[in-house]
Parts: sequence; C-alpha cells; structure tokens
Amino acid sequence: MEDKKHPGRFTILFDLADAQQRAASEELARHGRRKARFLADAILYYTRSQSPQSGAAVDEATLMRCVAAAMERVQRGEPGPGDVPAAESEPAAPAAVSESSPWSSEDISVIAGTLSAFQK
Repeated sequence: MEDKKHPGRFTILFDLADAQQRAASEELARHGRRKARFLADAILYYTRSQSPQSGAAVDEATLMRCVAAAMERVQRGEPGPGDVPAAESEPAAPAAVSESSPWSSEDISVIAGTLSAFQK
C-alpha cells in the first residue's frame, strides 16, 4: 500500500439506499465532532470480538442458558456479587457452569446480581 499524504484521513461515502448503511450513517452523524473516536472504538471492538481467542462473540442459546442459570440463583435467594452473606450462614455454592460456557461462575454471579437489583 502506498504511503498516504494524511495517513489518518479517510473519506467514506455511505450508500443511503442500503438500510444498514443509512442507519450507520445516521448513527455516525449523531456523534458530532467525536466521529473518529466512535469509529475507532467500534472498529477495534468489532475486530477484537471476531478473533477466536477473545470469547466475546456468544451465540443466543449460550446467553439464554447463562441468564436462566442466573435467574434460578436469584429465585433460590442466593446472594449476588454485591450481597454480603450473613456471618453464620454457609457461603452459597457457585452456579454450575458447563465446560462449553464462555463465562465463569463469577460472571454468572454478576449477571444474577444485576437481575436481583432489577427485581428489588
């Protein structure tokens, strides 16, 4: 690739007849003078989440199983990550997480705590 006169400068023309490109254009316009920061964050997030080692891309079925496990913990009254168990009670066992799950027991605990906060 040739050296550019201004390596950080790009011209982008969205095809407004394409619904996705039109939506992207409208979203970008909402960021005013912070478009470059928004684009940089979006590009880096997208490229990093697509890499095999990141684990960021999760299918809907896995997400639903993890949320269901967290909701079960809340329904059983197990403490969330921000709850302090009573001194005389045994600490709750971590939620069972399958080997194929991209989240740890701690992640599930955070989800359960969030769900618990919304139920209060």
